[in-house]
Amino acid sequence: MECNDVVFKSALIVEDCHEQRNTMSLFMSHQGFAVKTCSTRDEALLVLRHEKFSFLLLAYKMPGMSAEFFIPLIRTRYPLMPIILLTASPDAYELSSKLGVSGVIPKPFDIDFLFSALERILEGKKVKHDREVEDFNHMYAKTLERLKSNI
Repeated sequence: MECNDVVFKSALIVEDCHEQRNTMSLFMSHQGFAVKTCSTRDEALLVLRHEKFSFLLLAYKMPGMSAEFFIPLIRTRYPLMPIILLTASPDAYELSSKLGVSGVIPKPFDIDFLFSALERILEGKKVKHDREVEDFNHMYAKTLERLKSNI
């Protein structure tokens, strides 16, 4: 199904961690998303010159071009494309407001939260309301507990 040359659930994943990039790509492909991946923001800029996507999943901390530089650049060229930030930062929601992204997915990511957030974003809803902040904090605490129990 196509709409204005954009495959309806098409995603560009920009993540430097090979394992996370491939895991997201695999799960999203199985859910019917058309997925393209990039390991750098420079590579993503090249891909975006030739292809259009429903949304962009972007790792916040990566080598090379900063997110603070990359996001406004993308916004200038593709003002309507939702950008979802992937981050382990405890200041994720402050970052989302500062950078003007459509939502935040906490790392390490939870697949259920990922798809729930994507569903809301594709419906045009922001994913940074009080409930999402509460969910993020709860998920972050659970992740820390799991990590501590494995030490």
